[in-house]
Amino acid sequence: MLVELKKLFKQLVAVFSLCEGITQGLAAPFVNLDFEAANTNTSQIEYRFGAFFSGIYGTGPTADLFPGWTVLMNGSESNSVAIGNGYYHWPTPNYKPGQAALGVPDGQYFSIFGRVFPREGKYSLFIDLSRDPSGFTPVYLSQQGEVPTNALFLVVHAAAGNIGVSLSTENFEKYEIFAGNTWALNPGDPYALYADVSAWAGKAVTLRIGASDEQGCVVDGLEFVGSGPLHIDPKLQLLNGGLFSFFWIGEVAAQYQVEASTNMPPLWFPVASPATSTNRIYTFTDKTVSSQLVRQRFYRLRKLP
Repeated sequence: MLVELKKLFKQLVAVFSLCEGITQGLAAPFVNLDFEAANTNTSQIEYRFGAFFSGIYGTGPTADLFPGWTVLMNGSESNSVAIGNGYYHWPTPNYKPGQAALGVPDGQYFSIFGRVFPREGKYSLFIDLSRDPSGFTPVYLSQQGEVPTNALFLVVHAAAGNIGVSLSTENFEKYEIFAGNTWALNPGDPYALYADVSAWAGKAVTLRIGASDEQGCVVDGLEFVGSGPLHIDPKLQLLNGGLFSFFWIGEVAAQYQVEASTNMPPLWFPVASPATSTNRIYTFTDKTVSSQLVRQRFYRLRKLP
């Protein structure tokens, strides 16, 4: 009897460990959100010349080119994806099937809407729906993971206007994010799209990326921004006319004073009125630099009581 109880106990422990492993697996952190983990060594790549289709073409395993991601075409998982402009030895390069392509710096698709991709790192994601007149092919990338417990925003570095992103759970909760709906734009960086995901913090979800129209979309990477004291976007912008702009995420309805100094050690002085926001997104544009002979200027943020 004692031996049987010991066997039963071991079986229960094994089942518990298996269930715990499954739970941890579903709640694992997201990986390769910037697409920089790609490995092209197992891919076939060529450079084609033509009046309308010059550039890099290639085909490789999804597991190597987009590790951590699942590629779905017409609802079915695809084990291979394209590189650059299209598939290796595709017979009619002017017409392209639906594809998820790994973007490389000299692929012609990655100068799109006047913006060159990838902007950072070596690789981007390009989703192209079918160019065949017979119809379009839905193409998505998806990945399961846990939204960080302190997440406030999902930031997508992309060409604005035609990208769709969704978060969904096994309980059929779903959050659709697309152009004209929930994207908040960073005025200082037209490539950064922000969506409030604070209600999803700590949840195990499926993250899905797709094109919201037949033009396709280019994505340079995604990141979750947390609830630290401040998140200052590193992409400081020098706008037309010499105006200087930057962007940060802070507390709701707080007041932040931007201060500047022209020398170090600094003698700080306030620039413009205190900034406030109802959605944690703060922007600042220094309109004084264009009207003054400013050779250099240092900035700091100070939260007002």
